[in-house]
Amino acid sequence: MKNKRKIALWALFTTLITTNAGAVTVGVLAEFPNGEVYTKCLDMPENTNAYEVLQATELVIEWSELTQWGHGLCMIHNIGCPSSNCYCSSSYWGFLIAEKGNTAWNYMPVGFDGGENCWNRDYNSYDGHYCAHEGDVIGLIYGSYGDVPSFKTMGEICRKLKRNERELGFSVDSTINVGDESTMRVYDSNTNEPIRYAKVKIYVGRVGASKKIFESETDKNGEVRFTIPDEGEYNGIIASDYPHREFTIKVVKPTTTTSTTSSSTSTTTMTKTTTTPATTSTIKLEHIKISTTTSPETTTTTKRNADNENPPTGNAVKEHGNTRIYGLLAVLALTTIALLSKRK
Repeated sequence: MKNKRKIALWALFTTLITTNAGAVTVGVLAEFPNGEVYTKCLDMPENTNAYEVLQATELVIEWSELTQWGHGLCMIHNIGCPSSNCYCSSSYWGFLIAEKGNTAWNYMPVGFDGGENCWNRDYNSYDGHYCAHEGDVIGLIYGSYGDVPSFKTMGEICRKLKRNERELGFSVDSTINVGDESTMRVYDSNTNEPIRYAKVKIYVGRVGASKKIFESETDKNGEVRFTIPDEGEYNGIIASDYPHREFTIKVVKPTTTTSTTSSSTSTTTMTKTTTTPATTSTIKLEHIKISTTTSPETTTTTKRNADNENPPTGNAVKEHGNTRIYGLLAVLALTTIALLSKRK
């Protein structure tokens, strides 16, 4: 059993040595029409073609279909021609190289990946395709023949910063809504280049000492997306070969607008008042003047409930008034008769 373990460890060690021995470091530099310069330092297997080297960068490249001459570089970050018509303009992306130790650019006489063999490093040879060698810098510039990008040495592009010189930056909303998808971007504060494979962890409380609700790695654009379903304050950490960074995110419920309509009910009691004005009747005899005055009659009708006593009708009121008048006339008649009798 011990011998088998020794053999397995020796095989793994041999594989690692072989793999590292075949790796080379190359630089990539792309200059855009606005003067912006992109650089990237890459560790690639030796003899990797230029198509695969450029695909390992963060550049958004549109290529033509593969032909016997390889892929054509049509567009970078929307600058250039579409892949359906890669050579639509007299301007194009030039392909140059600065070999290790050189301080000037040379136009490549071969393509990115066309042909079966590696280019023999003779600038008068058009056979094969580019293959990565230690210390190469690949240069790209959009323009016409004769244009060259700004020059940077391999040391300038691939300078290894000490750990305490490197600073990780990130951007994310400090306050988000419950259930909304949020995006965090992680990048190098010195170069603004995205950092890939950075681990982002989010906790409900103290980092590392409470429940972890999210963990993922950033993609090639340095981005990671997450959703938090409950409101509260959450703490997180970004871990990579840079010094770690911590952050806090507040999660709130979305604000809603509620309209309330209030109604009021008013009760009205209606009262009807009927007033009979006072009347005066005068009968003048020779020696006696009799005056009678009827007192005002007021009848008030109020809206009542169904179980209350019904009010008198209009005819009843009229008959009551007529009775009083007839009585008065009878009294006057008797008084007149009495007076006439005395005179006789």
